[in-house]
Amino acid sequence: MSKGRFPCPECRADIPVSAEMLVRQEALNCPACGTSFTLDSSSRTERALDMLAKFRTATQGLGKG
Repeated sequence: MSKGRFPCPECRADIPVSAEMLVRQEALNCPACGTSFTLDSSSRTERALDMLAKFRTATQGLGKG
């Protein structure tokens, strides 16, 4: 799955993240300053990320062929 970027709350550097990382509330580590943190995802966010993952899966093959 593709990755997005999230700004570090300390130094504002871009941190690569995936929807799965956010849903699982995995620790994010800033490659620039070393800050480690987790994001608290609410059930609404989890539902939205799940819908996004399903949409990406459903549209992966479109336009190929």
